[in-house]
Amino acid sequence: MKVIANLGLCISVYDIRSIDGGFVFPGDGASTYTVEFRLVVFRPFVGEIITAKLKESDSNGLRYT
Repeated sequence: MKVIANLGLCISVYDIRSIDGGFVFPGDGASTYTVEFRLVVFRPFVGEIITAKLKESDSNGLRYT
């Protein structure tokens, strides 16, 4: 999972709409593609209250059920 500014917490890829390209930049050994996809995003409203039970806590943060 990753937080993207002004978008929210990206939970997973929903689907891949298209894949174009498949070229290699000079001096770079990796192939490069342009991908269009949709994400499942968690984006709570300001002031929204979410009820959950605490599952665990560690140095990485809190996990809820």
